[in-house]
Parts: sequence; C-alpha cells; structure tokens
Amino acid sequence: VSTLDGLTNDTLGLATVLAPQARTDGRFDATFRGRVEGPWDTDFYKVRTDKFPAGQAAHLNVMIWGTDAVPLNPELHVYDAAGRPVAAQVLANAGGVYSLQIPNAVAGADYYVEVESRDGSLLNLVNGGYFLAVDFH
Repeated sequence: VSTLDGLTNDTLGLATVLAPQARTDGRFDATFRGRVEGPWDTDFYKVRTDKFPAGQAAHLNVMIWGTDAVPLNPELHVYDAAGRPVAAQVLANAGGVYSLQIPNAVAGADYYVEVESRDGSLLNLVNGGYFLAVDFH
C-alpha cells in the first residue's frame, strides 16, 4: 500500500527520514512505498548509512519503480546535506523503473533523494504509487 503524504515532504527541509530497515531483506538498506499525487508533487527523503565507518567512501544506489498497472514514470535526483545536486550515474530508465548510483558517497553523511514524475504532460503517468529502495555498499 502506497503512503499518501498529503504534500508534506515536498522540500528538503520537510524530507521524510528513511531509517535503516530490519535486515530481513538484505537487498536494501532502506525502503519506502509512496505516491506521487500529481504533476506538482515532489517527494523528498533523507538517507544516511552507518554501516561503514564515518567518512569512508561508499556507493549509494537508489532505485524506484512504479507499482500501479500503468506505472508512474519516475525520476530521481540526489542532493548533499547542503542541498547541492550530487553527480550520479543513471543505471536504468525504462518502463517505470529508474535507478542511479552515486559512486563517491560518504558513509555517515546525509543525502536527500527527490522523487518526481518525469513527464507532467502524460496524466496517466504522473500520478501513481512507487517503491523506493536505497542501498549503500
């Protein structure tokens, strides 16, 4: 079930904090089921890893996929703790799946993940549920 946030996490300052999940699923460090509520909606999430010593280099992978029959066409952006965009490598971008990697992430640092619809002109693709997964390795 997707969580409706009522447009409450639409800025960095109001980002939903994603706490590390129980290690019942070893694939991801944090996950969230959300919903883009329209072409104006942007969701922000704050993530951090503590599984490596602070300051150690790590890779940050962020994945999202639509969960509806006609999937959301999502896009991701990542920002550092100061709100500056972080350079990322896009790994996948097709069929309602979007994945990127930050090869120079730093353990113990805060990152913000922005989720939005990529195409505001296609109404069946701008509203929809999504599964967001974050993994540090």
